[in-house]
Amino acid sequence: MMPRDTSRGAGAQAPEDGAARRRHRVLLVEDNRNLRLTTARMLEHLGYSVTAVDNGPAAVELYRRQPPDATILDVGLPGMSGREVLTSIRELVPDARIVLCSGAPEDLAAATNVDGPVERLAKPYDIEALSEALTRVLAD
Repeated sequence: MMPRDTSRGAGAQAPEDGAARRRHRVLLVEDNRNLRLTTARMLEHLGYSVTAVDNGPAAVELYRRQPPDATILDVGLPGMSGREVLTSIRELVPDARIVLCSGAPEDLAAATNVDGPVERLAKPYDIEALSEALTRVLAD
């Protein structure tokens, strides 16, 4: 089953597949539609339950309702930046497990002084790099 695009803040759940990855719930925050859909598919293939949104306010609202086990957060979001989203999330859940993503090395370098469980993942990434980053951040 193909994940639904969750633009405009609606949630989409991955199909139930049983026991993989202990069914960790992952929030994907990515404004690029193609990358959001591709990454959601990779996450589902890895066995995660995925909710994907295209903007920061939707991500923060989801944290208010039910925080996920981990979040993959694009640093370069328009409007509410990834850094602002991270700050808002950490106000709600101080030990939120975050994987920061960016195609701009300077954006990831600027995110080095982030407290709490965080990993950094440079775009473009493949399924192995995505899996390793999530495994590390969930192990913290």
